[in-house]
This record gives sequence, C-alpha cells and structure tokens, in this order.
Amino acid sequence: GTIVLDKNWSLVGKVVKVSKNYLVIASLNQPGIEFNVANLDGELLGLGKTISNGFIEVNFVDPKNQIKLNDFVLTYGDDNYPSGFLVGTVNKINKTQLGQQIIVKLSFNLDSGKIYLIK
Repeated sequence: GTIVLDKNWSLVGKVVKVSKNYLVIASLNQPGIEFNVANLDGELLGLGKTISNGFIEVNFVDPKNQIKLNDFVLTYGDDNYPSGFLVGTVNKINKTQLGQQIIVKLSFNLDSGKIYLIK
C-alpha cells in the first residue's frame, strides 16, 4: 500500500507486494485502476479510471468545472490514494449529454530509473 512517486513527485502507483529481494508495484499504466481525481484547487472532478497507453478517463465531469487542455490533475483522496499527488495533465475534453469526459495523460516518468516510496 506504500505510494510510489517518480523524481518529479508524480504518482506512479503503489506497492502491492514486498519480497525479500524486490517490490511489486501496481503502476497507473495498468488498465482498470480507479480513484478520485481533482483539479489544482482540490475540487473533485470525478472518478478516474486508468485505460491503456498511459491515460486516465474521467466521465461525468460537471460542466461548471472550467477545464482546459494541459490543466494539472491531482489525486482527490480516497481509499486508494491520498489527496494532492500529481497524476497528469488534461489531454482531451469531450462534451457529452451528461457533462464532460476528460482524458488525462499520466505524467510520471521512469526514465531516470529512480522512484520514491512514501508511507
């Protein structure tokens, strides 16, 4: 359950198994992970769900939320992740009959080879 971040403090995922010689991390690149997301003001945008290729889909976002492309998206806080961790940026906005759908591009980068564990 330990939170995993990259060197820029972007959320990578969390530890799901601890072994003597290694850790298993469920990264947000894995499809089907659900958690609440917020804007920079900490206002709930909705339930985000990871989809393939490093993106999160958030459906039924209130049209009153003035979301723009490249806005930062953070964790809102729930049983899966505490609030305030950077998740990514808004990559696409779709208007729907039930509000807005936003597609968020994950921002974590593991190219540096370093990760940080936060208890």
